Amino acid sequence: MPLFFRGAGIGTYWHQHDARRSGFAIVNYKRSSKFQKKGLRMDLDKRIFLDHFDDAAFQQTLDTTAHTVAAAIGQARRAPAKTAASSAGD
Repeated sequence: MPLFFRGAGIGTYWHQHDARRSGFAIVNYKRSSKFQKKGLRMDLDKRIFLDHFDDAAFQQTLDTTAHTVAAAIGQARRAPAKTAASSAGD
């Protein structure tokens, strides 16, 4: 089951509290080829999803991919965050 990290919508809590600074992120994901309305909360430092599901197969997918997803987000997390002033020249 594919999981996708798409970032956070402008003006949302997760946009204002950047994952590069807070250590937490929301991971948007698809189920049955449809993005779900709510993303999965992730603790990037512990590399675990904070949400748990009764569906054993889905929970197993989350448990086995959490480390990989956190590592991918960590790559972006190490990059400096763009500010409005620095992105004005882009």
